Amino acid sequence: MATGNDYRKVRALLAKTVAAGCTEGEAVSSLETALKLIAKYDLDQSRLAITVPEGWAIKDGKVVKAEPTPKAERPKRTNAEAKPRRERKPKAPAEPKPKRPTRYDRVAEMLQRAEGVTIAQMMAEFGILPHTARAMISIGKRRAGLTVAYDKAAKVYRATAA
Repeated sequence: MATGNDYRKVRALLAKTVAAGCTEGEAVSSLETALKLIAKYDLDQSRLAITVPEGWAIKDGKVVKAEPTPKAERPKRTNAEAKPRRERKPKAPAEPKPKRPTRYDRVAEMLQRAEGVTIAQMMAEFGILPHTARAMISIGKRRAGLTVAYDKAAKVYRATAA
């Protein structure tokens, strides 16, 4: 005598489908287990919604790969029937775009001026905070290969000859 618990177990197995997120192998395996339980407990199949994964079939109570239906073959084209290819126009080489100066290039220019640059000038030029201005001086001098000296009295940074 089949109990409600048996039906619950089988329904849980049948819910494992590809549409529910299982892989095809998981869906087939759970379907096979469900079919075994249906046969073992002699369950009424009309009370169960059995869905078979695409490309599979149930034969003699077992899940097997379905036989593929033969496709109609298309006639192959020969070289004489092939469409002629359009000739491609050669592209003219693009002119290289001029390099846009970076902020660090501008910092290097400011450091190389005779009067040098102050933190206040950099803050006004770039709209940055003092600690960012000092970092830009440090990075800018490394990128440009400069040696920078700081005049404490005037509070000015200048590029010096190395």
